[in-house]
Amino acid sequence: MKKVPVAVMFILGLGVILYYYFNSIPKSTVSTFQMSPTPQQQVDLAPSDWVTYQSLELGTKLNHPSHAEVTENDGLLRIIIIGPSQAEGTEVYDGLLMFFEKGQYEENNLRDYVSGVAEGRKSDPVYESVGVIEETSINGINGYTFVDSALGTFTNIYLQLDGNTFLNITYLLEDPENQGFEETKDTILKSITLL
Repeated sequence: MKKVPVAVMFILGLGVILYYYFNSIPKSTVSTFQMSPTPQQQVDLAPSDWVTYQSLELGTKLNHPSHAEVTENDGLLRIIIIGPSQAEGTEVYDGLLMFFEKGQYEENNLRDYVSGVAEGRKSDPVYESVGVIEETSINGINGYTFVDSALGTFTNIYLQLDGNTFLNITYLLEDPENQGFEETKDTILKSITLL
């Protein structure tokens, strides 16, 4: 009997966790309209070894470390950085996972949509807890955020774009060996600009 490489088991385990997590999020319609440019003054705070990623589908541009695993499929951009103590084939307890997705809401406003998402998670037994919704702003783009716990603690950010369109940013951050993932996450978020 052949042994399955540990790396394959890790990738499959992570895939199952992410699949379940993102399939529990209410489906939103991906927007296909063209955003009008939003003037933003942006200072490039990214370290010199970082690279810029531009997504026409999401209508955004951001910087990330060159060693990060970056993929974009079906309107979902993933940035993954795994820490040194992370064991393969287990839930993430050392790393930074960031997901970006554009969507549309049918509710009266973004706040109502985010409230619906949070309430849905409160009634889902997978979620251990769902935090309070708070206002937030990233680079002058306003929105809402809340934290939930399901196979890790996820921060969910919903930024208002044009009309009834939003950018959803979700991240899981665990940094037991102080690798600077919090600063990395902040630098990525500060680099976000709309196209």
